[in-house]
Amino acid sequence: MNETAKPLYVLKIEAQLAFNESNIERAKMACTRRGIDTHYPSGEAIDLFIQSNHFGEMSDDRAKFHEMMHIAGLGLSGSHKHELMAAIYEIALLREPFDGNIVHTLGQQRPTHINPLNMISGRRFNLNNHQDFEKPAPPEESSKALTMAHAYIEAANGHLQNKIEVTDQEILQTYEEALQIERFFRAIMGERCVYQLSSNELSDLPLAFFGLIKTGEPQELSFEKIPPETRTAIINDLQGRQQIPYQIENVKTEAELAALTQ
Repeated sequence: MNETAKPLYVLKIEAQLAFNESNIERAKMACTRRGIDTHYPSGEAIDLFIQSNHFGEMSDDRAKFHEMMHIAGLGLSGSHKHELMAAIYEIALLREPFDGNIVHTLGQQRPTHINPLNMISGRRFNLNNHQDFEKPAPPEESSKALTMAHAYIEAANGHLQNKIEVTDQEILQTYEEALQIERFFRAIMGERCVYQLSSNELSDLPLAFFGLIKTGEPQELSFEKIPPETRTAIINDLQGRQQIPYQIENVKTEAELAALTQ
């Protein structure tokens, strides 16, 4: 099949994939210019997190998105407080905490005394497990993160001897830090969001794209955040150069597509 014979939707997909690939390569170069390593993949960090916490085999590959939220927030254990931090990062980066309706679910489960940690399985991000190039949904207001956190703390503390102690200021600060990572990721990925990745893409992307670098020994669960000024410099280096794949969806003709992709 020659190029002119391809349906417009096929040409759109090919253009989006090409945009995405170019964006990733430019982002890697921008990180490298600022002294940030892009060779350490997120998938290796996720595997290290799972192994270090002795979580065993992950039956649901999409559960790796949750583990990535632990890493992004440097909540590097399975403790209740670190699960709470991961849930806050999920609202910011994945647009849904746990099962997508945690406040309602916690309310239902509270009388049954079920450990809230057992409700972390079965999440479904990017249901079709493919590259998603739609215009991203905006992140939730911080008030939703606060409401979810209070519901989680109340439910968890009904089961714990050592109660979770966290202030509203800590919750809101964690959410703002998550939003900063969200802004960095979108800026370097041509406005794509973390929740739009397939699980394979998630594993393949450099950990640096999540604002983190690997530190310590190879098998040491140790990461550091890229300083805000370095993240800003990387974004500035890329300003105006990253292409936005979802704009392709507005194209109605091959002529429009050709003009957009020149």
